Amino acid sequence: MKTAVCLVVKNEDTEIVYWIAWYKALGFDSFIIYDDFSDDATDISRTAAAAKMIPCRL
Repeated sequence: MKTAVCLVVKNEDTEIVYWIAWYKALGFDSFIIYDDFSDDATDISRTAAAAKMIPCRL
């Protein structure tokens, strides 16, 4: 069974990678991430690639 988790982020450049790692460790295999117009270095695409998230809906 596939399980997904949804995340809405705003200015979470330093925290998002840890959040994803935690939920991957819990067994979630799909992530739905929405960026709420961040004005820091938050880059969802870069984060998804770094975390090797498949599948990921941005």
